[in-house]
Amino acid sequence: MSSRTRTLVRAFAVLAVTIGAFAWTGSRVDPDALATSFRGAAPGWWAVAVLLVPVQTVLAAERWHHTSRALDVPLSRREAWTEFAAGTAVNQVLPGGVAGDVLRVWRQRQQGLARAMRAALVDRWWGQTVLATAVAGAVVWWPQTASKPAGLLVGVLLATLVVASGWVLPQRAPVVGSVSADLRRTARRSPALLFMLGLTLLAAILGGFAACGLALGHAPGIWLVTAAPLGLLAASVPVSAGGWGLREGSLVAVLPHLGWSPEDALAMSLLFGLSFLAGALPGLVLLALPAPEPVP
Repeated sequence: MSSRTRTLVRAFAVLAVTIGAFAWTGSRVDPDALATSFRGAAPGWWAVAVLLVPVQTVLAAERWHHTSRALDVPLSRREAWTEFAAGTAVNQVLPGGVAGDVLRVWRQRQQGLARAMRAALVDRWWGQTVLATAVAGAVVWWPQTASKPAGLLVGVLLATLVVASGWVLPQRAPVVGSVSADLRRTARRSPALLFMLGLTLLAAILGGFAACGLALGHAPGIWLVTAAPLGLLAASVPVSAGGWGLREGSLVAVLPHLGWSPEDALAMSLLFGLSFLAGALPGLVLLALPAPEPVP
C-alpha cells in the first residue's frame, strides 16, 4: 500500500469515527431541546472562551519551548509561539488531530528531524501526564451522591497506566525507548516548570469549559474538575477530526450523572469546540511565514 493510499485510508477512518461518534451522541438528545439550549446561550461568555484560546496556545508553546531547551534542541520563544499557533490551527481543519504536530516538527527539521520529533512527543507526553493526573483526580472528587458512568474506573485506570508507561520504558525499546529516556531527562532538568506550565494550560482550557457552561447558565462546579477532564481525555485520542465527536459523546455520557440534561451537555461541548476553532483558526495565517532558521 502506497503512502498516499495509507493517508487516504486513515483520513476516511478518522472521518468515520467522527461521524459515528456524532451519530451515537445525536441519538441521545432531543433536537428541539438542543436547539433551545443553543438559542439561550449567552454570546458574551462564549466570546470569553474564544479569547482564552490564544492564552492556551501561548502556554502550550511555552511548554514546548522549555521542553526543547531541556533536550538541548534550539527553539526560540518566538518560534515556539508562531509554530505552535500554526500547528494548532492545522489540527482543527485536518483529520486525526496530529497533522499540526507533524507540521511543526517538519518546519523544525533544520535541528534534526529525529530530535525535533522527540521534543514534540515529549512535550505532548507532559501534557498527557498532567491530564491523566486530573482524570485520576476526577475519580477521587466524584460526588458520593452521584452515580458513576459505566466503565469510569476501568477507563481511567487504563489511561493512567498508558501515560505512566511512557515514563518507564527502557531506552533500548524500539522507537519509543528514546522518547521515554528523553522524558526522564526533562524530568531531571525542569520538572517543576514543565508540570506547572502543563497545569496552568489545563486550567486555561478548563476556563474555556467554564465560560461555555456559564453561557448555558451552568456555574462552575464539581463538573469542571470531573467531567470536563474526561472530555478532554477522550478528545486527545487521535482517532477523530480534532477531537470532535469523542468529546461530545463522552460529555453526553458523563454530565447527566452530575445533573445536566444531555442537550445542555452536548450544547456546552459544541460551544467549547466552536470557541476553540474560532480562537485557533487565525493561526493559519502564520503558515505564510517561512520556516524558522536554525537557532545558533
